[in-house]
Amino acid sequence: MKQKKISENVRVSFVLTRAQHNHIKQISISMSAQERRNITVSESIRMAIETLYPLPKQLDLFEKVPKKSV
Repeated sequence: MKQKKISENVRVSFVLTRAQHNHIKQISISMSAQERRNITVSESIRMAIETLYPLPKQLDLFEKVPKKSV
């Protein structure tokens, strides 16, 4: 899996404990070995956020939505 190109990016800052940072760093190293490419801590955090909070996909405006049966 190649690194995702991000357009219209926004930087977000948050605070982690040293233990949390070290844990995420170890996960990033493990992911790098599995995928045979460098995965940064920032990228692994972004990947986790995308998994936990996926962006909704826009529905086709002309798609017929089934009516609820009563």
